[in-house]
Amino acid sequence: MRPSAAVVGVALAAIAGCDDPGEQDADGGDADQAPAVVAASDENNYSIVGTIDISSVTTASATDLEICWDGLVEDIQCHELDPVDDIDNISLIRFGRLSPEEVETRMSQGELQQADMDGYLEFRPTGDLCTTLSAFSLFGTPVDVASQYVAGQGTYLLIFATGTTPGVGARMLQFLEPVEGSTETHVAVGRGCGVVTVDADLGAATPLTVPRTGPWQLDWSGLTRDGQGNPLESGRIDGLLVAYYADTTVQALEGEILDLLLIATWLWSADSVSGRAFEFEEGWGGDAGFDAYPDDRGVWLLGLTCSRCYTPAPIFLATLQPEEL
Repeated sequence: MRPSAAVVGVALAAIAGCDDPGEQDADGGDADQAPAVVAASDENNYSIVGTIDISSVTTASATDLEICWDGLVEDIQCHELDPVDDIDNISLIRFGRLSPEEVETRMSQGELQQADMDGYLEFRPTGDLCTTLSAFSLFGTPVDVASQYVAGQGTYLLIFATGTTPGVGARMLQFLEPVEGSTETHVAVGRGCGVVTVDADLGAATPLTVPRTGPWQLDWSGLTRDGQGNPLESGRIDGLLVAYYADTTVQALEGEILDLLLIATWLWSADSVSGRAFEFEEGWGGDAGFDAYPDDRGVWLLGLTCSRCYTPAPIFLATLQPEEL
């Protein structure tokens, strides 16, 4: 097995300033005023602690295996899953210097790095729900996998994913453990519910007060850490969402933190976010948004997300207080 290709991060885009002093009105002010700026900082961010508990299957060493996932009908977030339609890629990763417990810990804390891997192979399903270890390849290049799937050479992890970008879209995680003397050559992958558990705290963070209408700008240049307390790496944030949850509380949402996209009463999102700021233009919420839910019986959340990260939880998540009408 050879190291995988690196997943290229999104480069930080410069936030352009305006060199033109602009047209002056009769009173000497700017005719086109700059949008209000809302600064997001660490004190606004929620905290989240994740635990990953991956089961292990003991198999024969240096032998071809049959791998079946027809029982994979729930993913690691306990969401229903179609093992035919929802699994686009199965990867086999070897961590030569990490134990299974170390892999779980680093993945739980968001600290698993490309450098931790010393082997990557993949298989693209075409409708069948079983395959063999020998069908895996290095991005299409055949590899004698069985001779390199050997006891004592490291920790082997299967990742079943939606999408084909390595390390992204994981729906199920399964350790394989080759053991000398074992004759087991069949691997049955079952339900993923229970692999990932999280404990989130939204209530302790300071809410963000934001304008009800655009234009206004969210600036997260002062954000230094993600929700897990890890240093925020440049280019990780590439998406943004604003959501409303009717007739609920912050405390109730803490227990459903991985289902925020599924349970929202109203959801607005932006993809391909880059840089350290985002401008909400006039009318950004359409006919919905803050004005459609003016009461205080629900919860507004704003999240900054990473599509290429192992964890599905947002990097930044804050409660919002829209300005009074």
